[in-house]
Amino acid sequence: MGESFLLTAISILLAVGLVELFLPAFSALAGKHLHTGYFNNWLAIPAMVATILIVGLIAGSYPSFFLSSFEPAKVLKGKAAGNKGNLLRSGLVVFQFAVSIILFIVTFIVYNQLKYIQNTKLGFDKEHILVIQRAWALENHADAFKQELLKNREIADASNSADIPGKPFGETVLKAEHVPGGQQYLMSFMSSDYDFAKTMGIKVDEGRFFSREFPSDSLAVVLNESAVKMLGLTDPVGKRILFVGSNVPYEIIGVVRDFHYESLHEKIRPLVFTFRLGQTPYLPVRFRAADVSGVLSYIKGEWKKFVPEKPFEYYFLGEDIDHLYQAEQKTGQVFTAFSVLAIFIACLGLFGLAAFTAERRTKEIGIRKTLGSSIAGVVLLLSREFTKWVLIANLIAWPVAYFAMNNWLKDFAYRVNITPWTFILSGVAALVIAELTVGFHAVKAATANPVEALRYE
Repeated sequence: MGESFLLTAISILLAVGLVELFLPAFSALAGKHLHTGYFNNWLAIPAMVATILIVGLIAGSYPSFFLSSFEPAKVLKGKAAGNKGNLLRSGLVVFQFAVSIILFIVTFIVYNQLKYIQNTKLGFDKEHILVIQRAWALENHADAFKQELLKNREIADASNSADIPGKPFGETVLKAEHVPGGQQYLMSFMSSDYDFAKTMGIKVDEGRFFSREFPSDSLAVVLNESAVKMLGLTDPVGKRILFVGSNVPYEIIGVVRDFHYESLHEKIRPLVFTFRLGQTPYLPVRFRAADVSGVLSYIKGEWKKFVPEKPFEYYFLGEDIDHLYQAEQKTGQVFTAFSVLAIFIACLGLFGLAAFTAERRTKEIGIRKTLGSSIAGVVLLLSREFTKWVLIANLIAWPVAYFAMNNWLKDFAYRVNITPWTFILSGVAALVIAELTVGFHAVKAATANPVEALRYE
């Protein structure tokens, strides 16, 4: 028991040192400012002392009471070690590898989901779009500002909009005019000028988007596919809708293809576009240049010409949308780090246990080799038991990992499927790591001189 408490105390001291060493890196990885504050919290030191006592007691109680319960006569006959010790050791190995396999599976699935998010087509082009914020500062000069920007060959398109993908959208209630007293529908709502669809790369499937050639577009709307389905319209172009609280009918002039204006956590909701010119919060600009700094400098210079007293605030749309999944990215990085750590700890335990097993069976191995057993046969003998434990760990880990990740993926409206290959690959990876760990001692024992083995003990 004294040895157990001493080892635990040394471990606590080493742990504190390692925490201080790696805490800055882990804080950066997790995206949070973490600090220890051992002496700022009166519970910290007592908690560490309590940990030493509890862990030392649990770790030391079994070997101390187990060893003290041996009968001297059986010990002298070499019958001290029973199945209880083997069962505990096996259980600990199974537990360690079950945790490692769970973390393996979690890391694979989180990585696949993040890759799916990054590669999913959003229905618009988020790259090479700079979004100017607080564009209402331009007041009635927004269109003139856009025309100045378009004089630069590296700028392809520009638009004014009250809303932008990745930011919260407002909602409105409307109904189809052709259904008297018809059902009301709650939809997302956004306003933009003529060039929004072209600037954002949104596809128009039916009809058209707002156009300067049609002054009547001030009383027109464009719907997305989900809105058309919700309203139950066939051939929607030319039909009219009413906003609840207004008797002014709006004509449907076009239907755009569904696009992900919110994160992939949410299903694409019905969306209605209305026309709005100037004095909007956002002014998205699509540019062609690889020289981003040059384009940015040009836009900033034009802004200063129009509104020199107002600050130029902007962001890149692609980066902003990627931030919607920052929590998942941090989760993936943290789980990867913990997977490596868990496998390392499991291998340490397995390495020590393999050494212990090989030493206990030294004489047996010597006899087997003397009777003609091959090196491969001895390696297989020592590895077989550990292989069985890892396979049992897989049977425990798979359902736990499936349940946990299935719940995590429920937060995404668009997600990857959990395939059997994820579990099989994780299990094979754990098995290979275990075999490599055990293999060192197995080969060492198998290649030892059998004469020395027979003299053992």
